[in-house]
Amino acid sequence: IAVLLFPIATASFVNWGWRWQALMGLCSLVMYAAAEVLVPLPGSGSVYRWFGLLAGVVLAEATAIFLERHRMRLRAQVLQLLEAAQFRRTQISTMAHDIRNPVAAIAGFVDLLEDDELSREDREEILTRIGVTAWNMDLTVSTVLDLYRIQEGHVPFAPAVVDPNQVVAEAVGVDPGQVRVLVGDTAE
Repeated sequence: IAVLLFPIATASFVNWGWRWQALMGLCSLVMYAAAEVLVPLPGSGSVYRWFGLLAGVVLAEATAIFLERHRMRLRAQVLQLLEAAQFRRTQISTMAHDIRNPVAAIAGFVDLLEDDELSREDREEILTRIGVTAWNMDLTVSTVLDLYRIQEGHVPFAPAVVDPNQVVAEAVGVDPGQVRVLVGDTAE
């Protein structure tokens, strides 16, 4: 019984791979054979005892293989969870940084609006800046949410036709009619 428990115990409590467990099973068989020779018991040498021992060793090996596969699966899941947690920490810190600055700008603009000595043109410019800053904050939050969706695989493929003049105009901040995109060596 002690010989049979040895490979089962090592499979259950020691983090060994199946090769080490196979070696433990072989050691158990050798130790049983040595015990048969050195300390013969009544009825020893029976084929049934050897089959019983072999069945116990096979059970221990199957337990070792099962536990090793389960440990490998758990390690892979833990690594995925750690990577996801790191991604989320990075995204949250990026979002906090990218939102903090526009919020501070909006707060500063609101403080400026409280000044009674501002001209109408200055107030309109400040309100425009507040609107642009709020739009940029919304864009930042949308982008971070899109990154989450991409990471989780929930972004549907949606091709769209885009006018390059519109993209350049938005990037530069001018009227789209004032932009001409170069294609090759000619302007369109």
